[in-house]
Formats: sequence, structure tokens, C-alpha cells
Amino acid sequence: MSRKKILTENDITLLRTIYKCDVASLEQAKRIYGNTKSYYYHRTNELQRRSLITKYGKYIELTRTGLRALGCDENPVKNRYQKVRELKSKKADLYLTLDNWEFSSSREIKRLTSMVDSNLINCYIKRKNGYAVYFLMDKPQKKKVSKIKSELKNLHLYGISGAVVFCPNKEAKQLFGELSEKPKELLILPYPYGMKLLKYAAQVENYLHGMFPDFDFCPRPFADLEKGSVFISNLVYNDITKIEQLNNYLKKARREEGREVKIACLESQSKSLSRLNLEQVIIPEPERLCGTYAVGS
Repeated sequence: MSRKKILTENDITLLRTIYKCDVASLEQAKRIYGNTKSYYYHRTNELQRRSLITKYGKYIELTRTGLRALGCDENPVKNRYQKVRELKSKKADLYLTLDNWEFSSSREIKRLTSMVDSNLINCYIKRKNGYAVYFLMDKPQKKKVSKIKSELKNLHLYGISGAVVFCPNKEAKQLFGELSEKPKELLILPYPYGMKLLKYAAQVENYLHGMFPDFDFCPRPFADLEKGSVFISNLVYNDITKIEQLNNYLKKARREEGREVKIACLESQSKSLSRLNLEQVIIPEPERLCGTYAVGS
């Protein structure tokens, strides 16, 4: 009598990652299996032999059998091009990194909000606030960038007030410098480092509260904390909506109110934010905060 073949916990994690993101890379599979030298390769070969996954070069996709193993009565997503697989593998990076955030696939959030299928949203993440997520390639097409900008203006129609755009280089980041209409939060983050910023968001916030324990939450859109005549504005996440509102306050209202504004940023951001001519509160890079403060919800 032959032994029944079982799926390990890591097998299930890999299959679920692919289901959420439509694809995973072999490098991500290696990460799931504990960064072992060859075990991940043995397991993915076994899953392919059992027709649970299919490999396309360095990428892995689910089969109908793999979906059934997860209890899903759906047809597998077919990715026709390697460029599409490369883009979607960035989602898998985010999914595996933000294990302390809620994560919804593009099809899940479209189904939940009745968003049109042609929307370019890559996924949706939520901690305290929720964000539509977009990934750009190294040389994004102008047509795609224009469509994303158009979608950012209309996210509120689907009950989404924030967005994250991951940019692989400075040129891509600069494409979002001028927007006439923005969501309440628009984080323009470098890829892949921006994922680490989000993972340790609780530690960053706790560190800031630890530096200013007597400060209260500030409801004004350009600041996070306040006490007396002082505002603290957290710019670690490069929220360009907040930066624009801060600039407006500095130009129009600060002279009338006579209040001081300090900005919180990482050391690596200090130079670029010096243009604001405000006192800076330097927060350690996220990896140095890891273990100092517990991850919050």
C-alpha cells in the first residue's frame, strides 16, 4: 500500500503565494523554504511532477490541480509574457515581506469594490489604512503611467483613500511629481527598499512617539503629532500629498499661526528634504529598529 503524498506547510505557503500574486519566482520559493541550498529545488520539482505547478524559466505558476489543492474552484491565470511574470513577481515580494499587513490580490479587491477589470491596480494592502498598490518597471510606458495617474484620481470612488507606487529608479519616481488630483495619501517608494519601510511602519511610528511622548495626534493633513506651537510631520514614506499640503501650510498659514514644524525622516532622506528648510528629526533606518519595537497592527 503506497503512502499518501502530503503537502508540507511550506508547499502550501508557496501555492498560496502564487494564488495571491499569479506567479512566484524560484528565488522566492527558495525564501519560502528557508533559503536552503537545494531543498526548494527538490520540492518545486516534486510539485511540478504532481502537476500542482508549472515552471516557466525562473517563474512558477499554478495549475488547475494546484488550485484544487488550495480548495479553489477557479481556472489558473495564464501569463503570456515573461515581462508580465517579472512584474507580478514583485507582488509576491510584497506579499512575503508584509506578513504583518493584510494583503488582497487585484482580483480580490476588484471583486470587493466592483472595480473594472481593466484597472491596473496590482494589489491592495492594509494596516491602519488601506492602499492600492502599483508597480512600475524600469522603463515604464507613458501610456501606462498616464492610466495609473488617471486611476489614482478615482480611487475614492471605490472607497480607497491611499495608494503606493513602487518605482525602481529616480526617473520613474519623477513621473509622479506633478499630479493635479491625488488620493489622501500617495506614497512614492523605491523598489525594493520601500517594502522594508512599510514592513517596519509600526517601529517607525513607535520610535517617533518615543521621541515625543507628550505630543498628541494631529488631525491636520500635513502633520502627525502636535503640542503647543510645534507640529511633527512624518515624511519617511515620501507621501507626496502630505508634502504638498505641508508646502501650502508653510507658504500661506504658518506666518499667521506662528507655529514651528519639524519633519521626521531617515538619514538617507535628509539631503533631499533639506529644500523645505525645516528642522529634521532623524529616524534610524528600519533594519536598525527591528527588535527594538514590536510590530504593531
